[in-house]
Amino acid sequence: MSDDLKTRILVAFSASDFRRYYESEIKSEFTKMTTSGEVQTLCCFHDETSPSLSINMFSGKFHCFGCGVEGDIFTFRQKLHGETFPQALRFFTHFVGIDPDSTPDLSRATSSKKKKLGELECVYSYRNITGNIVYEVCRYKNPKDFRQRRPHPTKPETYLWNLQSVAIIPYNLKAVTESQTVYICEGEKDCDRLMQIGLTATCNPMGAGKWFDSMTPYFQDKDIFILPDNDNPGKDHALLVAARLRPVAKSISIVNLPNLSPGGDVYDWLSAGNTKADLLEVVAKQSKQYEDHIDFLNSCHACITISGKFMILNEEYNETFKRKVITFSSAADLHLRYLPRQIPNPQYGEKGQRKMIGIVTDWLKSSRRREYTQIVFDPSNLSSPSAYNLWKGFSVEPKQGDWSLMRQHIFDNIACGSQRKFDWIMVWLARIVQDPGGRRPGTALVLRGDQGVGKGVFVKQFGKIFGEGKHYLQINNQQYLTGRFNYHLNGILLLFVDEGFWAGNKDAEGLIKGMVTEDLMLIEQKGRDAVVIWNHINLIIASNNDWVVPSGLDERRFNCLDVSDSKKQNLAYFEAIIKQMDNGGREAWMYDLLELDISKIAIEVIPRTDALYDQILSSMTPVQKFWLEIIRRGTLHKEDESWEGNVSKESLYAQYLEFCEDIGVRTRKSPIQFGKELRRMIPDETEKNTKIPVSVSQDGIVNVRRNGYVFPDLLRCRQKFCEKLTMNIDFDEDEAFELDE
Repeated sequence: MSDDLKTRILVAFSASDFRRYYESEIKSEFTKMTTSGEVQTLCCFHDETSPSLSINMFSGKFHCFGCGVEGDIFTFRQKLHGETFPQALRFFTHFVGIDPDSTPDLSRATSSKKKKLGELECVYSYRNITGNIVYEVCRYKNPKDFRQRRPHPTKPETYLWNLQSVAIIPYNLKAVTESQTVYICEGEKDCDRLMQIGLTATCNPMGAGKWFDSMTPYFQDKDIFILPDNDNPGKDHALLVAARLRPVAKSISIVNLPNLSPGGDVYDWLSAGNTKADLLEVVAKQSKQYEDHIDFLNSCHACITISGKFMILNEEYNETFKRKVITFSSAADLHLRYLPRQIPNPQYGEKGQRKMIGIVTDWLKSSRRREYTQIVFDPSNLSSPSAYNLWKGFSVEPKQGDWSLMRQHIFDNIACGSQRKFDWIMVWLARIVQDPGGRRPGTALVLRGDQGVGKGVFVKQFGKIFGEGKHYLQINNQQYLTGRFNYHLNGILLLFVDEGFWAGNKDAEGLIKGMVTEDLMLIEQKGRDAVVIWNHINLIIASNNDWVVPSGLDERRFNCLDVSDSKKQNLAYFEAIIKQMDNGGREAWMYDLLELDISKIAIEVIPRTDALYDQILSSMTPVQKFWLEIIRRGTLHKEDESWEGNVSKESLYAQYLEFCEDIGVRTRKSPIQFGKELRRMIPDETEKNTKIPVSVSQDGIVNVRRNGYVFPDLLRCRQKFCEKLTMNIDFDEDEAFELDE
């Protein structure tokens, strides 16, 4: 009686029942189940830190390689809880819901309506990895029919005519596990025919419309070709199999054989004279319809929530700027974009479920979808995995070598032989390489010179350290720098505005200056809300125009340099530099920049160069230009021959209006505005509200007085203006130089 009850319990147990029982008893984590049903975990019969207990979830048997204990579920229960065998039997009858007093016939599954079987034509054995029979499919003829049976667990050469407690496995399992490419047919006869011609083929028991989840793991990362029968059930079965395998397979293709008769299968197709070569030719022409779309969509899209708003982040290549950029779209936009890409519905077969769904629908539901909660620029790569990192790394690896030609070019032509300018440039470049995501100095490099003097060669070769298409961007149109839609600037470390110019656009002046000094910047994509991001842009502007950048009297952002024309249009000279750069020069340049001590030079302070003076002159307001003209000519009235020191406000303002007329300025300051701006440039000791005599009689009596200024001497007024510029001006030559030079 006990043996019969034990047999009934084992028959009733499925692989999921074995797992459910063992997981209820063992609290340690289990390893992933192998194709043969094995898992490992910590043994509960002795102390250990490495798993040594092996359990087979198909048979329920266990073995500990540490302490040697082994047996079946009854042995496990008895040893763990100190129970007797009858007590263990009683527990498991309740566990699987068996009535211990009933005595069913285990020799054959019974049915109220028995169907007479024809002649047994063939038996197809489904074997596990070790070659043991797990179950069999019996094929009958006259009439055609199928039955499934499995070996009795305790009675040799006896079968149970059901698969009640069996974990279903694919046909030809061993071949499936050993092959990368697997063909899936509808029946075992088809599979045997393909195996005869050297192709790995498999199927599931019970025919079309069936698939068992226990089979799915065996197809992990495999290339699958499904060969459906040429009828509606066969085609539906192909979609069902594709749907079930899509989450695990590397690729899936449904191959419809040409010239296949209605209701025919691959066995019929080969019997009609087609060969293995013919089949492989058909397969080769078949595109992989159902490759892993989750990985595909993850490769260029991600879900992100910014300011509480869900959207799709897209990584796209911008042909205009020759680089990858990120854009944003709605989930509906993504659905429309991939609307033709349909896949078998994993839930197909359930009531109300469609056969096909869009790949975006499945991706959005997937736990594997790429997802972020914020955007960062973090070269340290220490940010949270939930943050999308704009940093993609450098494009070269630093290595000692020779970059002497570029070094000499920078010294001789970019810095015009000035060691001080050269050192400033090198430290400015080195800081970007050493601390790409760090705090910027708030300064930019402006190179002014004729075309063909080597401005572009210098900047472009430095930009290649960061990589075109990654963190370096060159633009040739000012609108891309100052325009409203500026999403192409996202993730940029080095921005090169080639042949840029400044045309006095006051609306853009704040944008350009903010790009150099502000920590945050507003980024806007056309058709999307603007977002605020950290600003990591380091700006270099090159131009052959006189006026390049907006520069105030006390300009502190733009290091303006005049580039030497000594090598203008010297193609051989520049080709030699590029050749050296392409043969280890950039790696050597980067190596030396990383080794450079950047603490000795304050790149937050720009040199006061003659080129900068030109920018300041061009950027001056009419009032500033007027006052510079006054102290340059050395008189407060045109008719005076020397500096008198006092002038009425009325007279000085009238001269200002005349000056504006001469230089073509239509918009003029009011007297009050004029006075306020003037006070910022004149010495503090100037008397600003003194009554000035403007009319004196022949005998020296003052007839009329007006409010006016009493200035200190001319030298002091010039000195004050130079202090404002932090530059010395040669008023005779109209040249400027640094105060300490």
